[in-house]
Amino acid sequence: MSLLPPRSRCQLEWKQFFQDQDGNWLLHLQPYYAELFANYFPTLMKQSPAGFRDFKSARNKFALFSKLPARDVQRIQGFLKFFERAVCLGINKHLKNNFTDELDFCLALDFNKPSPQADRTEIGELEYQAKYQQNSEALSELAKELAFAIEALPRCAIPQPRLLTHVPSRRGLTFCLPSALCRAIVSFVKDSFWGDPRPVALPSLSVAKQSAKNLTVDQKLDQWKSIVASNGIRMSRPVEDCSIIVIDDLYQSGASMWTFASFLKNRKVRSVVGLACVKSLRDTDNR
Repeated sequence: MSLLPPRSRCQLEWKQFFQDQDGNWLLHLQPYYAELFANYFPTLMKQSPAGFRDFKSARNKFALFSKLPARDVQRIQGFLKFFERAVCLGINKHLKNNFTDELDFCLALDFNKPSPQADRTEIGELEYQAKYQQNSEALSELAKELAFAIEALPRCAIPQPRLLTHVPSRRGLTFCLPSALCRAIVSFVKDSFWGDPRPVALPSLSVAKQSAKNLTVDQKLDQWKSIVASNGIRMSRPVEDCSIIVIDDLYQSGASMWTFASFLKNRKVRSVVGLACVKSLRDTDNR
C-alpha cells in the first residue's frame, strides 16, 4: 500500500479543525493529507459515517465527526502538528526513470533549513550536532523524535514483523549516525511494536563505496547499481516477509534510500518505509 505524496515532497500547508455550535468536529485537509489521515486512523474514521468529502472547489476535503472524546481530539491535533513540520517524500524527476514502488512511504522529520539563508531548524541542528559533533544528547533527542514517528506510522503500511535498519554506509567509518540512531531508537519503542525479538537488521558493505558528499545524483545511482550488482550489501539477519523501516540522517535526492529500498524489495521484504532526520532544500545533490 503506497502512501507516497503526489509531488516529490509535500508539507501540510492548509488545514482546519474546529467544533461547530452543535458539538460536531469538522476536519478540513488537502486531498493527500486526507488520505494519509484515513490510513493513520482507520478506526477513528468510522466515527465519520461519510468519510472525507470534497469541499467546495474539490481542492480540499472535509470530514464530520460527532462529539469526539478528548483523547481523539488530541490525536487529531497531534497529527496536524506533526505534519506541519514533517516532509512527506516521493519520487522526484531525477529518480523517476529508475524507480516506481520500492518505497511504500517516506518522510523526513523536517527540512534541515527553512530557506538557504536561514539558520538550521530545530531538527536540523540536532542532526548537525549528533553527526558532526557526536553529541550524545542530540543523538538521544533525535532518536526520541524518530521513535515517536515510527510508533505513529499507519500500521496498514507496515504489518508485523517489523524490523529497523539504515542506509548502508562506507566501510571503516569510526562513527555512523544512522547506525547509532537505530540502536538508540529500539530502546524508545515498545517491544510489542516490532513483533520480532531481534528487530534491528544492520547492513554492511563488502565492497568499497566512494563518499557521496561530492557526487551527482547520476553518479550516486551508478555507484549503488554497481554495489548491488556485485552483491555488495550484507544484512545481519534474514529480512524476507518482514516490514522494514529504513533510517537515514539526510535525504537529498533520495538516490541512496530508493536504491536500498529496491535491494530490500528484491529480498522479498513486504513493505519498506523510509524515515530521515532531515530533508535538504534541493533535490539535485551536487549537480
